[in-house]
Amino acid sequence: MKTYRFISIVLCLAVCACVISGCKSSTNDIIYLNISSIPETLDPQLAQTDEELMICRNIYEGLLRKNEKGGIVAGACSSYKVEGLTYTFNLRSDAKWSDGAPVTADDFIFAFRRAVTPDMKSPFARRLKNIKNAAAILSGSANPSTLGIKALSDKCIQIELSGADRHFEEVLTTPVCMPCNQKFLEKCEGKFARDEDCVISNGSYYLKRWRTEEFGIRLVKNDDYTGDFKAKNGGVIITANSKDPIKKLFAKNSIDCAIVDNLDVEAVKQTGTEYKTIQNICWFMTVGETYTSDVRFAFLSSVSPDVYKSLLPTGFSPAYSIYPEVLQVDNADKAGIIKYDIDNAKIIFSAAVKLMEDKAFPPALMYYYKDDCILPAAKAVVAHFQQNLSAFINISPAKHPEELKNELKGTTLQFSLFPVKANGSDVSEYLYNFGSFDGIDSKQAQEQILSKQTIVPICFENTNLCYSKALNNIVFENQDGYIDFSFVTKG
Repeated sequence: MKTYRFISIVLCLAVCACVISGCKSSTNDIIYLNISSIPETLDPQLAQTDEELMICRNIYEGLLRKNEKGGIVAGACSSYKVEGLTYTFNLRSDAKWSDGAPVTADDFIFAFRRAVTPDMKSPFARRLKNIKNAAAILSGSANPSTLGIKALSDKCIQIELSGADRHFEEVLTTPVCMPCNQKFLEKCEGKFARDEDCVISNGSYYLKRWRTEEFGIRLVKNDDYTGDFKAKNGGVIITANSKDPIKKLFAKNSIDCAIVDNLDVEAVKQTGTEYKTIQNICWFMTVGETYTSDVRFAFLSSVSPDVYKSLLPTGFSPAYSIYPEVLQVDNADKAGIIKYDIDNAKIIFSAAVKLMEDKAFPPALMYYYKDDCILPAAKAVVAHFQQNLSAFINISPAKHPEELKNELKGTTLQFSLFPVKANGSDVSEYLYNFGSFDGIDSKQAQEQILSKQTIVPICFENTNLCYSKALNNIVFENQDGYIDFSFVTKG
């Protein structure tokens, strides 16, 4: 899964001029996007951060695509049909890569097989699990060549599923399913999708410039693109400026849009920007299985939103289930969550402590995903434990925050606090963070997850897009990368 908090970096203002130089379009037609995490790769099968996924979404095109209204329509294909578990796609006859090579069925077959190859460690490979033989390939027990995808001709692809998958067409719109030209990849000799000379595009934009030392990326309208999603603007200039406050960048009209932290949203809105938000993140606290069930129960029954909700900033709200709003699970509130009962918790905890070697609860440590928004709430929770249970817990930022997600499946740390993001609308993909829960409903899955008495949801968090009033047709959705810039006009 992607790194949830963005990494701060510094960008020289001179980069903008360097990145813009040579652009054929008027700068009035160019969209300026500020990001907070520098992409490491633009390989569609390996992209995992929001920034990587967003760029991949705009420079590549999958078999299917989302239109302005969120509908799933033909992308790189001109038409397709579904017969039971078999999908047949006819590629556009004039579809080509930005180096002039034709887009063929083999480009998609190579991409899909790459994605499910275990050694690739493609972060979203599991989305393809319902293609015939994919599960066996992902487990290492079958060869990627057996994947249920084949070419009926250079311009016709057939995909066979092993079972019904109502999310499959949406999956086909995401970067992991976008094509990859094997000949070009091999020519790059290990540098594929890691610098400007090793990226070719088949989407609405192509990569014109990728500066690494002084970061800047320029996506230019792809005039050779022959599909239905020709960019309505001249291009997108992507920079990363953490030196200046995001409010200042908007106030100076240095940028047109950015994903903005909840702490900064109100200040940015004061500059006259527009604003869209989605609730797609849930923060969890875990209590390690190194403690007895009584100790864990005592801690979890001492957690109540009343302890910390007043300390949550704008964009955060108490969580009464494990599912953020974007997943549209409306029957799971409080299901499986241990009821707050501080008096009973004191009794159980005191009895458990008397059985400990020193008859005292040893000092403990809570690792947390370092975030200024969540820190006051985290401090309130541990202060509550100290006041009521005489349990002293220090707070420490995790050195490798992404590794904290392992705590959802095997709680080995004493305590931890971290976010989990929903990357789409597929509840089963979100639940995979906690283990495999295929075939059961969302409420039952939550009850099973919480029954271990090691995990409790703390709060939900929003992801926010702020953008200039000069931009029109902004579609902000909870899908990889959030934005398809081909729809956006400026002026």
